[in-house]
Parts: sequence; C-alpha cells; structure tokens
Amino acid sequence: MDEMNRINASGRSRIILGAGFILLVLGIALCLNALYDGTRQGIFLPVTLFVIGEFFLYVAFCLSRKSFLISLGFMFIFDGILFSVISLGFTDYTISQLWPVIVINAGLSLVPADFFIHKRLRTIFLFPAILLLGMGILFLMFSCHVIQCSFMEFAVMAAPFFLILVGIVLIGIYIAQQLRKKDFPYMEDDSDITSGD
Repeated sequence: MDEMNRINASGRSRIILGAGFILLVLGIALCLNALYDGTRQGIFLPVTLFVIGEFFLYVAFCLSRKSFLISLGFMFIFDGILFSVISLGFTDYTISQLWPVIVINAGLSLVPADFFIHKRLRTIFLFPAILLLGMGILFLMFSCHVIQCSFMEFAVMAAPFFLILVGIVLIGIYIAQQLRKKDFPYMEDDSDITSGD
C-alpha cells in the first residue's frame, strides 16, 4: 500500500511539474508577444528554444536524472533569453556579433546541472565549464571589437604567455600529484564518471 501511495505521489508531482513548465512557456510567449512590436516571427525562435529547454529539464527531473540533459535544458533556456534580447531590440548587437554568448551559455549550463544531481560542481564539469567560459569571453571580445587586432595577430602575441601558463599548470599538476597520489586529479567519487551521467 505504501508503494502504491509513493507511485501516485510521484505521478502527481510529475503532472504538477509538467503543468508548471507549460504555464511558464505560455507566460513567456505572451510576454514576448506583448513586448515585440515587429512581426510575430521574431518570437518564434526564442519560444522554441524555451520549449526545447523545458522539455530536456522535464525529462531530466522526472525520468532520467542525467546531468547532461539538465545541462542541455539550461543551455537552450539561456539561448532563448539571448535570442529574446536580440529580437526585442534590447541591444544593438546582432547574433553574428553575439554568437560567442552561446559558447558562454554552454559553459554556464554545466554549473546548475551538476549541482542538481551531485549537490556540488565536480571536476569533470568544472574543467569544461571554465574552458567554454574562457573561450566564449575571448571570442566575444573579438566579435564586439574590444580587442582591435585580428585573431591571428593576437594568437601570435599571446602564444608565449599561453605556453608559460600551460607549463606552470602542468608543473603544478605534477607537484599536486606527488603530494596526493591517491586521489589526484579527481576526488574518489569524481573518477567514476558513469554514475548519474
């Protein structure tokens, strides 16, 4: 009897979550429709991205509890926000200038995904998140002309500093490995990447 009550409660909570997602998308669509003064095609892409993101979140929360699906859900929602800002004219930049924000969104989406499943950010998510954020910010500075030189000129100038930085990181990893041989570079529960992903 307790098992049946638990299954019924789980089914009700999934219905509540699904209804919440549907109402959220409907509210976002109505807000964008009210704010947008051009054709209705301008709100189609952001609303579609919100729907896809919420679908991934629903599947992750109710069916699979996979960090990857949560990350995809947040990434699509963040991208929906980006396209909303662009299509509503809140910025003068175009998507051809702001495309690196999509890379930044991918890095940001890894953070809540791992916190939801594991209650902390594991190293297997931390390194890609930092890499995507760094690359996105660098490309955004070129795309918005904050850095005035070409990417090739910058790469030639920055290559020695990059090599020095990578060398310092590798030496640091070697030293940390010698001090903590047992569980470096991952903590014990981080080394099993198949659990929950």
